[in-house]
Amino acid sequence: MQIIKDLFNGYPEPLLVLHHNNRKICYASHPSAAIDDLLGQNFDEAVTVIDANISGEPVACLKNQWLGFDERAFTWEDEEYTLIVFKQRNEIPDEETLASWRNMIAVMLHRFRSPLTGISGYVDMLSEYSDDEQQEKYFALIDKGINNLYDMMDELEILYTIDPNVIEDEDESTSLKAGKLIKSTLLDYPADVQQRIDIQSIDSDFELKGNPSSLKNIIELLVQNGLQHGADHTVTVSVPSERLIQISNPGPAIPKAIADNIFSPFVTDKANGLGIGLTLALLYARQLGGTIFLSNNDDEEITFSLCLPE
Repeated sequence: MQIIKDLFNGYPEPLLVLHHNNRKICYASHPSAAIDDLLGQNFDEAVTVIDANISGEPVACLKNQWLGFDERAFTWEDEEYTLIVFKQRNEIPDEETLASWRNMIAVMLHRFRSPLTGISGYVDMLSEYSDDEQQEKYFALIDKGINNLYDMMDELEILYTIDPNVIEDEDESTSLKAGKLIKSTLLDYPADVQQRIDIQSIDSDFELKGNPSSLKNIIELLVQNGLQHGADHTVTVSVPSERLIQISNPGPAIPKAIADNIFSPFVTDKANGLGIGLTLALLYARQLGGTIFLSNNDDEEITFSLCLPE
């Protein structure tokens, strides 16, 4: 066993070595977390592995990190082992990228707010002194544009203030009925929009664990994303289990160039908006210890899956 430790010591990615016959963990290494407590445990019991139909690739939750992994067998001194190497999911931005976005957004907010406030004040002042009806229409359009910019900046400020490294304390989590949470969240939409949202039957005993406000934010962001995909399409909300919420809408499929970076900010094919809704949803999910997958993406259906920790 010392040879295996020496062989993989200092490896830059998290990894586990299992006894091939019983899949018990005999070696564990992580560059930024202590995982020695996994030694001796069965891999499938110690690590939460996600159904490939949901994740699209092998993904497991290791110490509150949802990581892809590769599994391969090797033999050493006539004993068979399984090496599992974890990796960052391709569609999820890494910590360095997240930090650089936050720095960029901080600069943008600081530099843009003061000039916008001044422009808005001058527009209001000019409007007060104007008796020209046509000019009033122009002032109204300028004011509307300024308010749109303020709305975008408010969205950016939310993205800036969410700390993706803060995981909610389990003691602060609340258990709440899944059906009640979903229905109360969708009541915030106008009646005509509610008609486009189909809630599938939800087991009355299902309870979701987490911060109600964060869960509602995630559901709203995913539903809004589905509603924007097609003006006449129906968005379907389902809760297959107490750890899974799925939100679907009809295709067409999201283009591959966008799907490959779907959770990165400013990635969108829409003329309006910043393309940060799915980024916000992912960051809220991370604070709950969960994650989001683009589970299906074809011309028939697009499905996003919110997976919550056990």
